[in-house]
Amino acid sequence: KTNRLGWDTLAHWIGDPMRRTLAALALVLALPVLGQDAAPRFAIFSADSVAGNTARGKKMFAELESLGKTLQERINARLEELKKIDQQLKSPGLSDEGRAKLQRELQDGELGLKRLQEDSQQEFEKSKQKVMKTFMDEIEPVVREVAKEMKLQVVFAYQRLDQVTAAPGI
Repeated sequence: KTNRLGWDTLAHWIGDPMRRTLAALALVLALPVLGQDAAPRFAIFSADSVAGNTARGKKMFAELESLGKTLQERINARLEELKKIDQQLKSPGLSDEGRAKLQRELQDGELGLKRLQEDSQQEFEKSKQKVMKTFMDEIEPVVREVAKEMKLQVVFAYQRLDQVTAAPGI
């Protein structure tokens, strides 16, 4: 059963051998903290589930994806400009002076494209970090409250939000 916050059931989460190993290791590490007189109460929290199953999470990450698409469109437009210049360079009736001018434009354009790609990557990463921080700051108090209500001693965070990426050119 998954509740409103996206808690994964332990049986589902422990199905994978890597996860089983991590869960066992975390449990062993948590035992001294929890005391050995009672079985520890713990849960695995999936931020991915919250991001994908809540309106707020979907909105935040949709905005990030939209930014990635916008940045990629800018890069694609610059690439098209450079292709046109390259095609003009292949024109047989081009004078030496015209060819030299187009070659400079192409070199400057390639340098500008590289800067645009770097700037776009930095802008996307900065926005991604901001969105992820805001998202985690918003859900942390809710997770703490639910953990308190459920009398959990440990909450493990299972998170794969780092998979939000920009398009390949960014």
